[in-house]
Amino acid sequence: MPSLSKNILDVFVNLPHDSWIQEGISLQAMRKYGIAYYISGDRIVIPHYDINGNLIGIRGRAMKEEDLSIAKYMPLFINGKSLAHQLNFNLYGLYENKTAIKTFKKAIIFEGEKSVLKMYDYYNKYSCAVATCGNSISNYQRDLLISLGVDEVIIAYDKEYSDHTSEKAKKYGKDIVKLAQKFLPYCDVSVLWDTNDLLDEQDAPVDKGKDIFELLVKNKIKIK
Repeated sequence: MPSLSKNILDVFVNLPHDSWIQEGISLQAMRKYGIAYYISGDRIVIPHYDINGNLIGIRGRAMKEEDLSIAKYMPLFINGKSLAHQLNFNLYGLYENKTAIKTFKKAIIFEGEKSVLKMYDYYNKYSCAVATCGNSISNYQRDLLISLGVDEVIIAYDKEYSDHTSEKAKKYGKDIVKLAQKFLPYCDVSVLWDTNDLLDEQDAPVDKGKDIFELLVKNKIKIK
């Protein structure tokens, strides 16, 4: 995948956004992952690196109401040039956490970048978190983790249901199982599934704190 010059990062202000601090993401985590702010575009800046540390894309979290009506997260444009990359050919946080993933032979897959940052606050250099930046897992993303020698993968996607017994939850569960099955020939795979109303609908498994997250992990469902 083509890389970008890291000099492009000089365009942005190296300051965290108050809204993410209020959500419980620390300054240390945002510095670790290079979170910045694009003043003229009013967007939180999220650099993406490949497994070797090359800058391959920059996403922006919209803050303006008119932008939010289109999408929360979009590629940034500088002087008319898109800084987008193909999300399904990378995993956010893989470069930063590959040492822990290789050491523990485990990876926890989230949907969004913020979950990876929160995991850094929970576990620091021992975090095994990555994010797909969407609700699908490509074969390429699977193979990236397999290349690091993982023995276990935990899928920790957002809670897309309020009642775990509902038809909506059952349908969503089938979709998650299909993603899990991609890993079955290669390693153990489990899913975090909230059957005890620990999370609100749309929450990521890390959104209610470390204790709740670890309880969800304790009750993970192994896919066979």
